[in-house]
Amino acid sequence: MNVQEYLLQSIKEVDPQAKVWWISLLQHQRDLTKEAIDTLTSLFIENDNEPDAGKLLENQASLPDKVLDAMIALITNSGNPSVIDAALHAIGNRNLPDWDVDTLISTMTREPGNLVHDTAKMTLASIPHLSDNALETISNLIIRDP
Repeated sequence: MNVQEYLLQSIKEVDPQAKVWWISLLQHQRDLTKEAIDTLTSLFIENDNEPDAGKLLENQASLPDKVLDAMIALITNSGNPSVIDAALHAIGNRNLPDWDVDTLISTMTREPGNLVHDTAKMTLASIPHLSDNALETISNLIIRDP
């Protein structure tokens, strides 16, 4: 068992107060194993009180599409501001798959004026490169509803 595996096993087994400390030990690792990323993602998704696990994902050089999908689902479905904030941190300034961008645009148009709507807008604004299709959709929305 390597150090990452040991720390992740410990995170799963210890009480919630100790988890923050264990997670902080992994904080500056930029290339966690796939298993480590999966464990942190599960911790974050299954426990609304684990935003530290979500914030830890932010430091990763890359994240698999399924993790990005999970973060978008949290942003568009969670009413918990700390969970939404941690999911935004996990996404960082990454490019997202087109289907996630479509989900954000759909959410933004479906629920104007609430936390989810505002978060979807902030997330879209942080994406460094939007596809031509997404830009066209957003342009049409701006023209239709300035």
